[in-house]
Amino acid sequence: MIKSSNRFMIKNKITAIVCTYNSAKNIEECLRSLKDNKVDEIIIVDAQSSDKTILKAKKYCNKILQDERIGLGNARNIGIKRSSGKYILNCGPDNILPKGSLKIMTEYLDKPNVVGVGAQTKVLGKNYFSWSMNLYKRARFYYGEKEVIGTPTLFRANILKKYLYNKKSTFSDDAELCTRLKKFGYKFWTSRAFVFERKTDVLIDIIRRWKMYGISDYEIYSSNKKRWSFFRKINSIFYPLREELIKPFFRTPIFNNFGILPFLILITVLRYYFWILRYFK
Repeated sequence: MIKSSNRFMIKNKITAIVCTYNSAKNIEECLRSLKDNKVDEIIIVDAQSSDKTILKAKKYCNKILQDERIGLGNARNIGIKRSSGKYILNCGPDNILPKGSLKIMTEYLDKPNVVGVGAQTKVLGKNYFSWSMNLYKRARFYYGEKEVIGTPTLFRANILKKYLYNKKSTFSDDAELCTRLKKFGYKFWTSRAFVFERKTDVLIDIIRRWKMYGISDYEIYSSNKKRWSFFRKINSIFYPLREELIKPFFRTPIFNNFGILPFLILITVLRYYFWILRYFK
């Protein structure tokens, strides 16, 4: 059994890229989970953290690289270019992978034309926001083929190295890349693997996250509006309303519908607010 496992890992070497910025609170738990999943190479791409992120991370990492803070797309590319694995795992510093989850994700890359695999996430926490986030995530990021997958994602390295992320994408990196790769017939899948996530059970973290999504909406829309048809533009404008409010509400168990409704309204408003704010900036 040990020899078989070793042959598998050598043949299918995995590089994990973790982009960090003042992530000292969660980084060790994240990196330990990567070690527990037998990740072969761990690369930290740090955006000039002012806390103890690097000090805590260095004993787990193979490489620590510096990010000029241009944007998340550029940061991911820095790690991708220095990676040596057959597969690349883009992992957030607040993600914790249970043992065996990465192996499950890897198996989905055997599907025809599948080049990227995501996981279902569970938020750690016991308050209203963590309860709402878990209902929301079950309603939106369920098992199956997807148009877009988000962190943590496992990609074939040759695909990422060929196409790379848009270095101008500050937060729209995943959406932009998946949209571009779909044109070549590539597919993405949300697997049955679960990962845990911290930092989304207090209001300030909810605001920060949906600020990123709002800016992502702006970046995607502004970079494509000249070539999109009128109806495609309308579809993009109504995307947050449809995906953040309408679909999750009706996919949530009926006895939880109205409990989660204030949360869904909040995140929808936040997403539009930061989209509009960036538009007028």
